[in-house]
Amino acid sequence: MPFPLRVTQRFWVFWQKYWPVLVGLTGLIWLSVAAWMAPLNEWFAAYANSQQAAGPTPFTNELMRGWQAQGKPVPDLSTFFLSWRLAFTVFLPLLLLLAGTGYYVYWYFARKTLFDSRLGSKLIFFAALLFSWFIWYSLASTLLYISPATSRAGFDAALPTLTMSFWTMQTLIMHLSVRQQEDRLLAQATREAELAALTAQVNPPFIFHALQQLQRLAKAEHLPRTEQSLAQLAGIMQYVLEESRKQLTDVSREIDFIRDYLRLQRLRLPQRDTIQISTDVVWDGKPAPIVPLLLNPLIENAFKYGISIQQPCFVRIQLHVTDGVLTFKSENSILPRTDLEKGTGLGLANVRKRLKLAYPKLHKLTTAEADHTYTVLLRIALC
Repeated sequence: MPFPLRVTQRFWVFWQKYWPVLVGLTGLIWLSVAAWMAPLNEWFAAYANSQQAAGPTPFTNELMRGWQAQGKPVPDLSTFFLSWRLAFTVFLPLLLLLAGTGYYVYWYFARKTLFDSRLGSKLIFFAALLFSWFIWYSLASTLLYISPATSRAGFDAALPTLTMSFWTMQTLIMHLSVRQQEDRLLAQATREAELAALTAQVNPPFIFHALQQLQRLAKAEHLPRTEQSLAQLAGIMQYVLEESRKQLTDVSREIDFIRDYLRLQRLRLPQRDTIQISTDVVWDGKPAPIVPLLLNPLIENAFKYGISIQQPCFVRIQLHVTDGVLTFKSENSILPRTDLEKGTGLGLANVRKRLKLAYPKLHKLTTAEADHTYTVLLRIALC
């Protein structure tokens, strides 16, 4: 790749990641330099002076009286020049600063309050907006204060009103854009799942019937452990074939599948004191919908990276579903791995993606490493 193209690509990646910080800092530095070079009071007074030359108005009279009360001369600038100066030294950098900070206002505050389904969260947003307006009003009154007359002219109220209005419009526009992007991702994930299900229909039925034949053969040859393993595997494959085509399934079927999978894992591993497997699956019997095969990658990872034949190891799986709330916890030993044995993290990344699309704001997934133990904790409000 040519050098200019590499530089452009790296800059674009950097810009996409840090543009709110860059835009906000640019506006802040620009506004600070402009305010240091010419105080805002002088600009507003000059604007009032230029307007008074065209004819006095109550607004300009208020400004002039406030300025003259301090006994200072009024700068003489033309209206056209002063308007452009105000635009490029005050309003443009101010809008850049608001755009940069408004990005974080949306992601860390508005999404959790204004766009939350609960009424209390929406009230928190508007209460915080009103409180911020008063704080901004007090600050603007101090910065733009000339006299009580100029305060009544409305400068101190215009700045916080502009700020709150700009942030509100920015959050609405950003939320519409984010929702459209999430809808596109969900539609893409649905198409990929449908394609994968269609592709999976080519060979697995043959394998499923072959497993049934092997199960009958193991039974005829009096191999109970092999027969039980093949029965568990056949049940798992049947569930995967049927449920992979659905967007939702009943939690009872998912729990039966997980229990079969855990039993199969126990059967395939040798019974040794150095291998400790603990499972706790509890369901209160109340029906609830769930995305099929959602937890399986987490359980697979626990056995894949937490079990070793040569070293002491353990896997602990807990799954509780109570009153429509699913709580999942997996713990496995952290074992030394070669570069070829290390995982890519795709399984966990796919789970995060499916959770974000299927249960926005209804789930919490955390991972942690401590004391040679890797822990995954997931909580989902299914209904």
